Amino acid sequence: MMDLDQYVGLPWKLGGRDRRGLDCFGLVRLVLAEQAGIMLPDWLDDPDALARSVSDRCRAFERHRPDMDFFLPVPPFRQQVLDIAAFFRGGVMWHMGILVEYPDIILHIEDTTGSQREALSRRPDLRAQLGGFYRARCR
Repeated sequence: MMDLDQYVGLPWKLGGRDRRGLDCFGLVRLVLAEQAGIMLPDWLDDPDALARSVSDRCRAFERHRPDMDFFLPVPPFRQQVLDIAAFFRGGVMWHMGILVEYPDIILHIEDTTGSQREALSRRPDLRAQLGGFYRARCR
């Protein structure tokens, strides 16, 4: 049994990769490493990874899209706990979280709040931008 509530309330920090502060990708990395032993790259060496604007940070994700073969698309209604929820604006991934309870409770972090569990059904803005769920696999 996983204790995913231990990740609720962690502070936001752009480029953060540990419990002292995390961005959305850092939170996903931390949970997958600790709960599933899956190590994702951090991409902090990318010049846009720590940009102030969301659109600049999106470019960092896009540049690494060819490296994302370890993210497997999950067919609709087949998502499982620890699958990654990916959110897109204009075809570009800008945010991610991790499924902690089927069918739509995610753990995510935004720059205005600490990490939190949230139902996508209560966040129409996020639900509208959900591009799908992805499963991380070991490389």
